[in-house]
Amino acid sequence: MKIILKMEDENGVNQTQAHNLLGLKTPVPQRRNDTALTKTLRSCCVIPQRYILGVMGLLGVCNAYTMRVCLNLAITQMVNRTKSSTEHFDPDACPSDDIVVCNF
Repeated sequence: MKIILKMEDENGVNQTQAHNLLGLKTPVPQRRNDTALTKTLRSCCVIPQRYILGVMGLLGVCNAYTMRVCLNLAITQMVNRTKSSTEHFDPDACPSDDIVVCNF
């Protein structure tokens, strides 16, 4: 049985997965050294990025819900609710349940 490994990613993700399945050890890539700017930014940010992203996602969902509610209220308020003194009769409308219509 012959296994062919294909390199499709630049990072070697597929090769790493194949090595894990075959039980081979893959070399761990070395981490780049942090610059002074990177160290300063990491020390300033106390809250992890995933929490900030989660809160921003929550605010986005709340914003979408608020826009939906406001649109529904605006459409409801635009309806003209004035009643006329004469009763409206539409001959093309469906008959009520009180009238029995039979086709023989």
